[in-house]
Amino acid sequence: MFGARLLNPIDLSLHPDGEAAWNDVLRVAGAGVGLAKDAASDPSATWSRLKTELRDWGDDLAVKVLPEATPVAETFRGEMDRQFGIGLNQGELLFDAGSVLAGGVGAKGLSGMGKSARGLKTVEHYVARGVPPSTAAYFVQPYTGMGHHYLPRRTRLPELLGGGPIPPAISDSPFFLLKPDGIQIGDMYELHYRVDPSYYGGSVPQRFGNVRSWSGRKLGWEKEGALGRVWYGAPEPLKITAGGTLATGVVGLGAWVDEHDGEEKRR
Repeated sequence: MFGARLLNPIDLSLHPDGEAAWNDVLRVAGAGVGLAKDAASDPSATWSRLKTELRDWGDDLAVKVLPEATPVAETFRGEMDRQFGIGLNQGELLFDAGSVLAGGVGAKGLSGMGKSARGLKTVEHYVARGVPPSTAAYFVQPYTGMGHHYLPRRTRLPELLGGGPIPPAISDSPFFLLKPDGIQIGDMYELHYRVDPSYYGGSVPQRFGNVRSWSGRKLGWEKEGALGRVWYGAPEPLKITAGGTLATGVVGLGAWVDEHDGEEKRR
């Protein structure tokens, strides 16, 4: 689809300023040229900056998956919560790596297997993290919303492909809709918050008390970087089917098309 947009002579007129396909190409090319210039003028400083970025990425990954990378919690409940979160991160990392190695074999089966390994959260789990009890009761409910669209719903097809929006058969397919089976509302909101740079919070139904909204920032949730959004924002069937080096191009499609799904206003 991105290649078709590059070949479409009127792509510039179909998208707002700065959002056409060639704008993305020029931005990446400009960044590459800038990096090359920096490396030529001051190789040691450029290499030092790259090492710092790689080290920061490695430190962040270590905190998520290595128990010894963070201090033991002061309370038993806090330590159980810390260990549980690390265990989930380890399972996600191993499952993601296995998905790429598995290729396209049994995509839907593998995806379901990855989800069945996740434990269900309790109200106490969220209350211990500072979530109001009424909101915690909402977060543990099964998620039935629309999910996170990897290909933004506002994306338009180029005229040579008929124009108009992307057909729901594609955008709502398991390959482009992030909506894990059996996931709870709180887990889905946190996942959506991590991978969508424009998604910051949402509302809470009135029947769950007087607290009518939630904020990911106030809950201490963290946004993924660009690479994290590309990878963790991709549904498992897409990552599995892509496999190997092809995953880099296919899984990155969403990042090239847009950096967010545009479904939620910033809060």
